[in-house]
Amino acid sequence: IDEVEFMLFPRLPGVAEIGWTPSESRDWNDYKNRLVNQSKRWEVMDINFYGVLYATKYCLPEIIRNKGSVVGISSIAGYRGLPGRSGYSASKFALNGFLEVLRTEFLKRDVHVLTACPGFTASAIRKNALTKDGSKQSESPRVEEEMMSAEECAKHIYRATVKRKRQLILTTQGKLTVWLNKFFPSLADKLVYNAMA
Repeated sequence: IDEVEFMLFPRLPGVAEIGWTPSESRDWNDYKNRLVNQSKRWEVMDINFYGVLYATKYCLPEIIRNKGSVVGISSIAGYRGLPGRSGYSASKFALNGFLEVLRTEFLKRDVHVLTACPGFTASAIRKNALTKDGSKQSESPRVEEEMMSAEECAKHIYRATVKRKRQLILTTQGKLTVWLNKFFPSLADKLVYNAMA
């Protein structure tokens, strides 16, 4: 299956591009450009989803043997899609689904799985975040000094891991967003649209 996965997944965008392009509009140069434009979205998936997937895959035998923990650093965007951040949101939804599957599959083997959603944390990560057209954002749209420090965030995640919690959402805004999205999804759509679109 590893060989099939290695051969198949990198080719899916190419097959999809051919599939959704009308036959009369198929042009090699146009196809190449459209396929290249997908690369930025795949970078987000590589980091946020495949990085966790492959690291977990290769560490899992030791995690199982030691009854250890898998900690995924996710985001509220993995529960509630964010306008203009479709690639990021999709990668975090994929991560949340993967962690949920792991948690369920290893329930009887005493493997702990934590989905951690820290909220906005002061770091330079937003400078490299991709905008909706795939370009780097360059400047943070947020006031970094008002955010939780990376050290404080790490302490919360460490404590949640020691307590073997299944989920950690660190901000009130994050908790409210997840709750609203679960029980009042239409209202959540409107609120997120007004705040971010």
